[in-house]
Amino acid sequence: MIDLFDGGELDQLPTIVTGDYNSPAHDSGAYTTLVTDGPTVDSWDTAAEQLTPAWETCPGYAEAVEGGDRIDWVLTTEDITTHQAAINDYRDPSGAFASDHLPMQALLSLP
Repeated sequence: MIDLFDGGELDQLPTIVTGDYNSPAHDSGAYTTLVTDGPTVDSWDTAAEQLTPAWETCPGYAEAVEGGDRIDWVLTTEDITTHQAAINDYRDPSGAFASDHLPMQALLSLP
């Protein structure tokens, strides 16, 4: 496995890390490792504009709660600009969610 953050040549590449971390942003060991003490920033926090409320991202096929745990993140290295971030609560015409998670979306510019 290649460590992108080992101080080598790859350490200089713009990097985007996405996923279902099953850990709350700002309040978990994973977030501390990757963001607070780590090499990435949270695109939700660095976005010039947030297009939606800060909904929880795992409402389990129910209405999302504003201010709930955001366990899905889009992380980037600081050299990437986040213009907009959103939490997608799309439902099909019958009202069904595509997943038990609400996806994070970010409009990014690479250097």
